[in-house]
Amino acid sequence: MPYKLSQLKTNLRLRLGEPEDGTLSSSVTYQDQSGVDELKEVINQGIKQVTIDCLEMGNGLLISQQNFSVSADVTEYALPLDFISVIDLYHLHQGTTYRLLQHPLRGLKDGHTTTSTSEIYEYYDVYGNTAQILGEGNAGNYAGAEGAVDGGTTTTLTDAQTDFTGLGITVNKDIVRNITDGSYAKITNVTSTQLTTEPLAGGANNSFEGGHKYQIESAEENQQVLHTYPPIGSAERKSAFSNTTDSNNDSFVVPTAEGAYHAHSVDATFTSVPSNGRVQLSIRFSTSPSFSASSPYTYIQSSVFDVVSAGTPYTFLLPLDRQLYQKVVSAGAGDALAEGSTTAYYRIDFTNSSGDAVPTSKWELFTYQGEEGLQLHYARYPADLTAADDEMELPDWSATAVVLYAEYIARMKLNGGRSNESAQAYQEYQIEVERIKRMMHVRNSDRSNSVTNIWGPRVAPRHKNVPVNIRLPLS
Repeated sequence: MPYKLSQLKTNLRLRLGEPEDGTLSSSVTYQDQSGVDELKEVINQGIKQVTIDCLEMGNGLLISQQNFSVSADVTEYALPLDFISVIDLYHLHQGTTYRLLQHPLRGLKDGHTTTSTSEIYEYYDVYGNTAQILGEGNAGNYAGAEGAVDGGTTTTLTDAQTDFTGLGITVNKDIVRNITDGSYAKITNVTSTQLTTEPLAGGANNSFEGGHKYQIESAEENQQVLHTYPPIGSAERKSAFSNTTDSNNDSFVVPTAEGAYHAHSVDATFTSVPSNGRVQLSIRFSTSPSFSASSPYTYIQSSVFDVVSAGTPYTFLLPLDRQLYQKVVSAGAGDALAEGSTTAYYRIDFTNSSGDAVPTSKWELFTYQGEEGLQLHYARYPADLTAADDEMELPDWSATAVVLYAEYIARMKLNGGRSNESAQAYQEYQIEVERIKRMMHVRNSDRSNSVTNIWGPRVAPRHKNVPVNIRLPLS
C-alpha cells in the first residue's frame, strides 16, 4: 500500500527518537514564513531526492505520457512542469508511428541548415526554458447572437466562457498576449469574465476585438522546451473542404470523412478587397448549422491578414492549429472540440474591420488528414504531499530511502550542520538507493523504464539514439 504523509512522519520521528512533537515542529515560524511544517518539508525533499538519484542511475521511478498537437513549421513545444527526462518520443503521422532520435539541435537554431522540411519529425533535443501558459481562448466568446462580438478594449479582455479567477493569474506580473493582433500587456486586475491590463502594445491595432485569440502567460519561465527537426512542411496539407459559391459567406461545412482533421491553412480568392486591405478570417464551430442566438457557436480561430488585390489566391496560415472532427461531443458554446457522436458544423467567414462580409469566388480549407501528433513518454517528479492522508506516488519500497534522506536533513538542522549522525544517515540512504537500483534492474529487465538522456540538475545530458497540448508562449 502507498505510504501516507502521516506514516512517513511517524517513521521519521522513530528514526530521530522523537515519538512526539518537540524537536521538529509541525508549525514553526521562520523570519519570512509562518506555520511551516518542518517534518513535511524534509519528507518532500526526500521524495524528490530519491527520484533524482534513481534517475542518475538510469531508472525512472515515475513515468507519464503527454500528447502534443503537431503544427506546420513549428519546432518548439513546452514540456510539462513535472518533466525530468525523455524516455521515448514518437510522431504519429497518418496512422503510422515514428520514433524520434535525440540529436544536439542548438547548431540548427543558430543559423545552420533549417530550411529542410519533412512529413515527420526525425530528431529532438531538450534545452532552454519558457513561460507556462495559464489559459487561452477567444475574446468575446459567448453564447450570443451572430454578428459583432464585444471582446474588450485597449485595456480590457472579455470572455464569458472562461473563469479567469481560477487560472492562478498573478496580477502586475503575468501577461496576456493578443495572438491575432500581435499585442501584449501586463495584467493588472482579474474578475471571473474579464481581465484588466496595462495598455496593449506591439500589435497592429493594440485592442481586443471579438474573435481575437488570446493567451495568458506566466511571467516565470519555468518550463523546459522540446525542440524538433526538421520542420513539418505545408506541402503535406490535404484539401478537406472547399466552396466555390460562397459569395456572401453564409455556407456551412462538415468534414466529409470520419475522424480527425488537423487544420493547417485556408486559401481564398476575393472578388473585392476592403479599402485598407485587411481581411479577418474566422472559423467557428457549432453542433447546429444555424449559428444563431438560439444555437450558440464557438470561435476556434480568428486572425487578421493583409490582402493586396482581388482575383489572386491568398494563403491564410493558421498559427494555432486545431483538431476538427466529423463527430463531436454534444456541448454548448465555449466548450472545446472533442471527438464524439454528434455531427459537427464549421463555418468560415471573411469580414472587413466593420464586420461586413468580404465576398470570395472560392475558398478552401487545408488540413493534415488523419491523426497527427507527438507522443511523449517521460520520467517525472512526484507531487508534493500536503495533507496527512496524501499518498506518496513513489513505490512503497522506496519509503525507507525517503525517510533516511529526510533524517539526514533533519539531523543537520538539529546539530547545527553536518555531524556524525547526519553523515551516518546519509550513508544509510546511499546504501538504500543502491538497493532500489538493484530492484529496478530486476523489475525492468526489458528496460521499459530506462532513461538514457538525463536532464536532472546534476547530470550532463548524454545524446543517445533514443527517443508532448501545451504550446509555447509567443515571446
